[in-house]
Amino acid sequence: MDAIFSVLHGSLTVNAIFFAEKVYLYGAMLLMLVSMGLGLTAAVVLECILCATSVLQTFTIDRSAEITDVVLAMLTGVIYAFLRRQSRNRGAL
Repeated sequence: MDAIFSVLHGSLTVNAIFFAEKVYLYGAMLLMLVSMGLGLTAAVVLECILCATSVLQTFTIDRSAEITDVVLAMLTGVIYAFLRRQSRNRGAL
């Protein structure tokens, strides 16, 4: 609950900068893994690792667990898969 409170009542500019930075980093990591030939399976492994760290954060004292990294990584993977499918469909036409 503290994470939601800080986002809603924190600086909008700082929150937008951190959001853009994380989307960029996860997108770049996904593109790098796919370019290396690991495919979207690597994105699923990354998602599982991020989910595990979010679960482990619940056991840390004085720290609130955040799900935003998991959601951002998942959305980045879904958008990448959608765009990749769209480019394949256009190439087939």
